[in-house]
Amino acid sequence: MMTEQDFDLKLRHIEEQYQAKSETVRAYHDQELARLFGECGWDQECIRERFFKVMGRRISQPYVSQRLKFGAFLNYIASCNKSDLAVNLTEGRFRQHWTCTKGTDAGRFAAVADRIENGIPQGAEALSDKPGIARAVREVLADGKWYTTEQILATAEESLPGLTRTQVLDSLRTIRRNPAPGKKLETRHFGTRAQYRFVKEHSGKGSKMPPAIIELCEKAAPLLDELDELAGMSMARLSPGLVRQVAFRLRKLFDSLTAEATA
Repeated sequence: MMTEQDFDLKLRHIEEQYQAKSETVRAYHDQELARLFGECGWDQECIRERFFKVMGRRISQPYVSQRLKFGAFLNYIASCNKSDLAVNLTEGRFRQHWTCTKGTDAGRFAAVADRIENGIPQGAEALSDKPGIARAVREVLADGKWYTTEQILATAEESLPGLTRTQVLDSLRTIRRNPAPGKKLETRHFGTRAQYRFVKEHSGKGSKMPPAIIELCEKAAPLLDELDELAGMSMARLSPGLVRQVAFRLRKLFDSLTAEATA
């Protein structure tokens, strides 16, 4: 059985690698977590408790069991000399195929392998026209607590296998423009990351915050979202020009509001 020290070391390495890469390699994160959860030999509750102690965020029991199932599938295709089927395969995409099969685990593993091998649409391609993404994101935010993009993705993906970070960010922009009745999407930033939550909508009348500050927050929020998205890019895709464009637009926004205030 794996020691706590070995588990902690491997978990931190997986998370660091995931944060350093773009969403196109989310498969690395899912597959390595699946292998770690399977190799440690612990029960699911122990895995959840240790994950929280090391990473500071809670994962659900379904999150653990789904990755254990995914790990069993990875072992299956390895035993069949079909490890190439795991290239860029995320847990969500595996689960999407899994839900389309029936029977014993071995039979379902074979059916999933066949679906992948024969190019059955999966992931973002299969999800592109699927409704309910914004609704799933709203449900995650419904309790009014702060959530990062990754936390929203992990929870919403349980009901929408194959959901991507880009789709979550797109939905957050849609929700910002059309929030739930009586609510407002609030954003706060720490370092290169952002958190989101729903708060009660307050009208400008009677608000203690000056109208200019309210306007600044509303106009700056989408630009901060763009910076958050840029922070998730790999170094290969990220260019100084992209960051400079957002910085220019932010500066222009501040300059215009400053000019109005001093006019």
